[in-house]
Order: sequence, then structure tokens, then C-alpha cells
Amino acid sequence: MKNKKSKNRISKNQQKSSSLAFKFSDLFSKNYQIITAILLLLPLLIYWQVWDFSLVWDDGKEAVGGHLSNPFVVNPSFANFLKLFSGQFFGMYIPISYLFWSGLTAFAEVLALPVSSILHSANVVVHIVNGLLVFTILKTFVSNKWAVLLGTLFFLLHPLQVEAVAWVSEFRGLLAFCFSLSALYFYLKNQARLDFLPLFLFILALLSKPSAAVLPLIIFAIN
Repeated sequence: MKNKKSKNRISKNQQKSSSLAFKFSDLFSKNYQIITAILLLLPLLIYWQVWDFSLVWDDGKEAVGGHLSNPFVVNPSFANFLKLFSGQFFGMYIPISYLFWSGLTAFAEVLALPVSSILHSANVVVHIVNGLLVFTILKTFVSNKWAVLLGTLFFLLHPLQVEAVAWVSEFRGLLAFCFSLSALYFYLKNQARLDFLPLFLFILALLSKPSAAVLPLIIFAIN
């Protein structure tokens, strides 16, 4: 009986240790409202000015080429959707990023807003979401929430992030990182059982930007 009880305790402890102690939803609990507000407002305060930034050459327009001149972004038809997944464009195979750019462009046209402003704003939003995911994952390994906040702010506000957030074409990197962090989050959350969601998110990350291929190495290092 004692052996059975001890085995049960061990199995319960293993299940606890194989899942996240801190969940994404916990960010919106009373204990983390101030931290979440800081993570939302500080990046907005820093990056709000990108709203009226112009596009650069490799963001592109139909006249000069670039990512935004992708046929599916310019004309979202079924034929162009098939082309999206059949080969490279502008030297890259990033069909999921083009899907998002197409949707954001259409959204800007519906609201009669400058396309460049919506695209720059999307970069900021995804960067902030990435910050929330970074905090959630770091909180699993560091108990002090203020230390985790400091580390997350270092990620969000470091000058090296300016290029990624202010450059429309680097939305592909932000999006790939968002899918990668989401895959890592669900992997850590559900290690006790087989779950295909992290794999699906990892594939989306790869189709957003191939550099997401480093994610398995990160998971290996964590394990």
C-alpha cells in the first residue's frame, strides 16, 4: 500500500512538473494587472510613432517590386493562393506572412486607412503579444515576477528591436516568433500528453519565416 501511495505521489508530481505553473490567462488576474498594463503600455508609448512611417524599398509597391507586390497581396484570388504555396516570391518562401499581409491590406482598404499605417501597427501588436508570451514562458523558470518583468521589458524595448518593429517586411520575423513562442507555450503546458497543436504552430512559424527552424533546439535545451 505504501509503495502504491508513493508511486501515485510521484506520478502526480511528474504531471505537475511537466505542465506550466503559470498560464497566459494568469496575466489578466488581479495579481498581474499592473505588470500586464506595463507590458502593454510601454511598447505602445515607444512604438506609436511608426503609425505614419513610410514603406521602404523591399516592402515595395507594384512599381518597384517588394513583398507587398506579391500577386496574392495585390489580387487575392484562388489562382494566386495556389501560387502562394507553390514557390518562392522575392527570394523567400513565406506564404503565411503573405496571407497576413493580404488580410491586413484588405482591412486597411475597408477602413479607408493608409496601408502602411495598418501594416506598421500590426508589427507593434504582434511584438506586444510576443512580449506577453515571453513573460508567460519565463515565469515558468523564474519565480520572482518583477525579475521576469525586467527581463521581458529588456526584450520588448531593447534598441535592437526597433528595426524588427518599424520595418514592415520584418513582420515575417515577428509572426514566426509569435507562432514559435505559442508552440513552445503549448508544448510546455501539455508535456504530460501527446498534443499536435505545438507541431501545427511550429509549421506555421516555418511558413512565416524559415529561421523558426531553431525552435526544436530551444526545446532540447529546455529539456
